Amino acid sequence: MAAIAREAVNVTQYHNHDTRDGLYVDPAFTRLGAAGLRLDLTFQGVISGNVYAQRSYIEGGPGGKAMIIAATESNNVYALDAANGTIIWQRHVGSRCRGSISRAGTSIRWGSPAPL
Repeated sequence: MAAIAREAVNVTQYHNHDTRDGLYVDPAFTRLGAAGLRLDLTFQGVISGNVYAQRSYIEGGPGGKAMIIAATESNNVYALDAANGTIIWQRHVGSRCRGSISRAGTSIRWGSPAPL
């Protein structure tokens, strides 16, 4: 079987689409390909904190390895080896900001931070 050339599949923004509308179609992800998907029990990515945002996927990271970038509610950012979940690097990017967000009409307001 001949090898099929494909583009890099970097996902660097929300749903990997300029409009961020959720329309993201990877041509390599077909019904036939999806039918063969299985949970990878060798992936052991362990990070500290809850993740609410979409993770980013970067091919050709350090050492040519694909990596997953995840930021947590605890202000930790991790680069994980996409193949096995080991931490490539991690950074703590600051203290947690405490406060509240409220919506009034079409604007969003940040409330007073709570005392630490």
